[in-house]
Formats: sequence, C-alpha cells, structure tokens
Amino acid sequence: MYICDSFKVKNVMEVLKMKSKKIISFSLIIAMLISALALMSSCTSGFDDTKYAVISENNLTDDGLIYSIYENNTVVITGRQVDYNELVIPDEISGRAVVEIGESAFAEDENLVLVTVGDNVKVISEDAFSECEKLARVEVSENLKKISSGAFYGCLRLAEFIGATTVEYIDEVAFYNCSALAYFIFPETLTTVNSEAFSGCASLTDIVLPSKLKTVGIGAFSYCSSLTRISMGNLETLADRIFLNCESLERVTVSAKAEKIGAHAFRGCSALKEITVPKTVKSVGEAAFAQCELLTNVKYTGSEGSFKSIKIGADNTFFSGAKIDYNVKVN
Repeated sequence: MYICDSFKVKNVMEVLKMKSKKIISFSLIIAMLISALALMSSCTSGFDDTKYAVISENNLTDDGLIYSIYENNTVVITGRQVDYNELVIPDEISGRAVVEIGESAFAEDENLVLVTVGDNVKVISEDAFSECEKLARVEVSENLKKISSGAFYGCLRLAEFIGATTVEYIDEVAFYNCSALAYFIFPETLTTVNSEAFSGCASLTDIVLPSKLKTVGIGAFSYCSSLTRISMGNLETLADRIFLNCESLERVTVSAKAEKIGAHAFRGCSALKEITVPKTVKSVGEAAFAQCELLTNVKYTGSEGSFKSIKIGADNTFFSGAKIDYNVKVN
C-alpha cells in the first residue's frame, strides 16, 4: 500500500512541541526533527513505502470490481468478476479513495482492450496487467507515481499509454515486450527506470529522457528495433546492454555528463554510423560497440590525449578503429 498521510507530519511536530516544553534531551529533539523531515520528504514524492493492514477483502462493486479496504480508509483493486473489454477504475468506492491497482489484479485477462485509471491511483502494482494480450490502450491520471515490475509485461498490442505526466518510478520489465508501443512520454519527474523496463518495445521510435534521470537499469531499452532518435538528458552512466540490438539507430550523442558506457551498450546496433562522445567518459565496457560494422566516425569533445586515456574494454574494434574527430563542439 502506498499513500501519503499529512497528519503524520503534524502529529510528529505536535509531540515535539509538548516534549520540548518538558526540556527533554537535545538529542531526542533532533531525532524527532529528522523523523518529521523524512515524512515530509516522502509526502512530496506522492507515495511512500508504508504498508497498511487489510481490514476487509474480496469486496465487490455493483459493476464487478473486487477490492480490499485498508486501515487508512483507502481501497486497492484486486480483480474483477466480469469479462467486458473495457475497464474503468473509479476515483472512489463508497467514499474511500482508490489508490492502487493490486498485484496481478488483471494478469492474463483475455478480454481486456481498454483501461481508464482513476485520478486517485498512485501505484500500478507488480504484474497488474501482465500478458493481457488484447490490451491496446491505457489512460492514467497525472497523479500516478509508480509503475511496478512487470505491470504491463507482454502486452503485445498495447499501442497507447496516455497520461503519467508526473510518474517518478518505472520498475524492471514494466513494459517488457510491448511490441506495439510506438510512443512514450518520459516526464521531468521521472527519477528511476529499472532493468529491461522497455526491452522489446519494437515499435518505439523516439526516446527523450528527462534531466532528473541520472541512471537507468541494465538493458532498459534493448531490442527496441525501430528506435531512431535518443535524447539522453543528463545520464551519468550508460548501463550494460542499454541499447543492445537497437538496429535502426544511425547517430547517437552521448549525454554530456556521462562517465561510463557499459558493456554491450550498443552491441548489435548494426545501422550505427556515428557517435558523439563527451570528454567526461572515462571507460567503455567490453563489446560496447560489437557488431557495429557501419560505425566509421567518432566525434569526441575532448583532446586526442584525453581520448587515449579512456579505458576501452575488449571487443571494441569498430569503435577504436573508427575515424576520431577531436575537440568537437556540441550544440
């Protein structure tokens, strides 16, 4: 369960005030202040890791949704008893906010085509819609903060994912093998994209990563065979296999803040002809550019001496043997 309770912060501060009047130890006051600040920090993110107890399970709405009620007076959707092709997750049920779609709630649903998610939902849980092979369109609200591991794993026909303009966290294999997904907006609020989150999204053509995103997981965009354009934002590390077998990439500009290009990062990018590498890069991993037979030009923003100091791993013949342009200016 994820929900931010503003009353917790207020309660901590009230206790602090009463205790301080009794002249308790300075160290305890500091500890309580830190606790209050931590709670306020979690509230600003839109969700926290608090686990609340279930007080009622397997409840049923008039339209066939199954749900649980939690001790903080919120609702989690856990499934359905009807087979319509359209699913609408409401904002509330009996006056209680619907804040989450539960783990495996609609996994392998053979009929589901369209999904609309209510305004109060902050989390789509693990495997919530995994392998819904007919699912074509999902619309979420701007309040969604987390898309959990495998949430849309193997949704082969998912072509439209609308909303999620303030999402912060996309977990591993969240959209794995969503081969019809041609477009995804990565909002400025996004801080985490975990391993293979978009691996196998064979229709995805354009990726623009936000400035807050510093690293992404291993193979996050691997096997995106239609990908032609990447804007890397402020990535500091290009993870292992990040763009493995992205066969349509021709030109790439590595983030100006990148320090590492991981192993097999661009392996199998058979159309890659040119890459711009910043002088901040200190290492290129093993086989980072293996099977990049067309790579003939490396544009480097530093000096020749600086380039020679880069630690280049084995099986990078196409990178090391390319024509190197030094001191290149990048707009």
